[in-house]
Amino acid sequence: VASASWDGTIKLWDVYKTNTPSETFQHTSDVVCLAWRFDGKEICTGTTGGLLSFWNTEDGKLKFEIDGRRDIAGGRKMNDRMTSDNNASSRYFTSICYSADGTCVLAGGNSKYVCIYEISQQILLKKFQVTFNRSLDGVLDELNSKRLTDGGPLDEEDDSGDETTYNAVSIPGAKRGDDGSRKSRVEVLTSQVAFSSTGREWAAVSGEGLHVYSLDDDMVFDPIFLTENITPAAVQAKLRLGDYGIALRMA
Repeated sequence: VASASWDGTIKLWDVYKTNTPSETFQHTSDVVCLAWRFDGKEICTGTTGGLLSFWNTEDGKLKFEIDGRRDIAGGRKMNDRMTSDNNASSRYFTSICYSADGTCVLAGGNSKYVCIYEISQQILLKKFQVTFNRSLDGVLDELNSKRLTDGGPLDEEDDSGDETTYNAVSIPGAKRGDDGSRKSRVEVLTSQVAFSSTGREWAAVSGEGLHVYSLDDDMVFDPIFLTENITPAAVQAKLRLGDYGIALRMA
């Protein structure tokens, strides 16, 4: 078992030999994620410095590192003082996954991008933008500079006045109009990534939901096949007749 820690180390534990001391791999910054290769001979770790480190588990030596800070950089948050091109310090990977054959690694984190790297050549194959929702914080690369002040960004939707005048919605039985609701922009990030066993699909979980990417065209949902006859009652009718395959496709 391998465990990562914010103290900049990962430790290898033998679950069957409790008296055996753990083996420690030291990093230069905090470790936030790790992944085993399928054969157990290599570990990939991600740090807050934006580096992907590849370790040989047999001798405990560092094989090489991939600097992904520029690859994952992009998007300017509301409170960022620097542009997206110059602000790569807060971008790092929080989830990594090996492909089934161990030749590639998939990495995502607190950014709008998910990157795929080829391990032997240590190069970026491609990066994907998981969302284009402009209402999320960190999607836009450039913000309106006139809304930035010394005290921070100005938001037209927020009101810093008295609480009694914050919300004009009248609630029955309430003496004031404030219902306690507040507005905040959700930050774009990828919390988890995973490869399929075939290596032809991979998925990512973000604030927008589950994203599935595939090399096969049959994974694309085409609503043109939906007709007015596809209803919940029709699905239940097929189930009563025993046509479970048709009912599943209709559902």
